[in-house]
Amino acid sequence: MNIIPQFQFRLFIAASLICGAVNPLRAGTVTDAVKGNLFVYQDKTLQSFDETKLGGVKYFGLYYSAHWCPPCRAFTPKLVEFYNHQKKQHPEFEVIFFSNDKSQDDMIEYMKVMKMQWPAVGFQKDGPLIKYRGSGIPCLVIVDENGTVLADSFEGGNYVGPEKPMEKLGRLLVKNKQSSVGSSSDFDSLFKKNKAN
Repeated sequence: MNIIPQFQFRLFIAASLICGAVNPLRAGTVTDAVKGNLFVYQDKTLQSFDETKLGGVKYFGLYYSAHWCPPCRAFTPKLVEFYNHQKKQHPEFEVIFFSNDKSQDDMIEYMKVMKMQWPAVGFQKDGPLIKYRGSGIPCLVIVDENGTVLADSFEGGNYVGPEKPMEKLGRLLVKNKQSSVGSSSDFDSLFKKNKAN
């Protein structure tokens, strides 16, 4: 075998490995895309999020929102209630907040006022998952652990709102639950209550 083709083959393999390592959304890497960049609001400040809690997560709710946005402030309490009701029964999902606020202080205030228990990506450090955000907020996008979109606030370029993806997530959790905790009627009653508000 000629030395040039061997070298070219090795160069191709090396380039493939490097490109594969750089690609943040290859299969199974949603958690990799946010690694080292997640925080929670606790004890009146942002603290690092314990990323080991993402180990069994199968579904992510990527939530793009801001305190200055009236529709966001109207929807966020519904998502907080959904999260608080579902998270203990369904540890296989997590919400991740991406702030569109004007400052980190505004982001912290929003997390505090809305009582967000889920992690947030560091202010203005959105990383590769920002590609899922639609052209407006509030935007909730449900993805699986591999980054495949399962539900979106935007469908075919049209804004359908964040309630639809939240409902889809609830149905996925009920469908995929492995224990006998909760039921579809539990989710239906919570969602209908949220719709009425």
